[in-house]
Amino acid sequence: MRLKVAFYPENGTFERPNKHAVQGFIYSLLKGSEYGERHDEPRFKFFTFSDFFMDSMGRPTLLISSPEKGFINTLYGAIKDNFKLHQHRDLRFFLQRLKENAEKKYEAFYGEDFFLEGPIFDRLIPKLRNNGKLDVYVKVVKNGVPFPVIGSNWELLEKERIRPEERRFYRFIMDAGLGEKNSLGFGFLNPIRR
Repeated sequence: MRLKVAFYPENGTFERPNKHAVQGFIYSLLKGSEYGERHDEPRFKFFTFSDFFMDSMGRPTLLISSPEKGFINTLYGAIKDNFKLHQHRDLRFFLQRLKENAEKKYEAFYGEDFFLEGPIFDRLIPKLRNNGKLDVYVKVVKNGVPFPVIGSNWELLEKERIRPEERRFYRFIMDAGLGEKNSLGFGFLNPIRR
């Protein structure tokens, strides 16, 4: 099976990442799945990928191939979910995914089940780009090779009332970060008390 992945460079220029960076990108998409340990398994990996090429719309494109249908479907699901806000502008979906991600991280850290009743935030004010768009492309450099990450910036994420049983959860997301790629500096929250 094959998966075609097209990228949308922020400023119209694209620097081809090296093979190691592409491999790291693929492994990062597998985190948390049944293939999440594939990198460390002492066995054949059973996947490969093409060099970058320009598709018919002029987008830098990559093909990922594997005889394991589940492997390709897992990659497809990870890419589809991570780029959903950009593709569909669905804020409810974005907030639900944000909440589920935060709950999972909290449960993994503390080793206990947690479910937040209601929305994770009551009020949101996006920080829009000059062209009026919410999503941003950030160029992250790994091992000297840049690759794009899609994210969003917010002026304000507000929770009006935090119940006593939710305080540890909100303290946790303040310290651990919100969303994904926190160890790269994404999802940092700075609390404002009023």
